[in-house]
Amino acid sequence: MAYARREFRESVERRQQADTREHATQLRQMAQAAVPIGKLTHSEEWNYFLSIVQESINRLGEELKALQAKSLSERTFEYTEMVQHKAQMIELVAQKLALEQVIDLPRQILEKGKDAQLKLDNLDDE
Repeated sequence: MAYARREFRESVERRQQADTREHATQLRQMAQAAVPIGKLTHSEEWNYFLSIVQESINRLGEELKALQAKSLSERTFEYTEMVQHKAQMIELVAQKLALEQVIDLPRQILEKGKDAQLKLDNLDDE
C-alpha cells in the first residue's frame, strides 16, 4: 500500500514538473512575440496601415448611423425590409468590431508579452 502512494506522489510531481516546463515554453513564446510587434508598431508602414483601418472603421460607423436613421424613419417598412436592415446593421457592427480588434491586437500582444516575462522571471526565482 505504501508503495502505491509513493508511486502516485512521484507521478504527480513528474506531471507538475512537465506542466511547469510546458507553461514556461509558452510564456517564452509570448515574451518573444512582443519584441517584433514592438518594432512593427513603430514603423511608417504600420502607421499607414492603421490609417487605412481607421478610415474603414469611420466609414462603417457612418454607414451604421445612416442605416439606423433610415430604420427609425417614420416611413412604414415591410417586414422583409426591416429584417434586411437589421441584418445589415449586424454585419456592419461585426465588421467594425473586427477592425477595432485589428488595431488593438499589437497592444494586447505587448501586454501579454510583458506579463509572460514577469511570470518567467518568477519561475526562474523559484
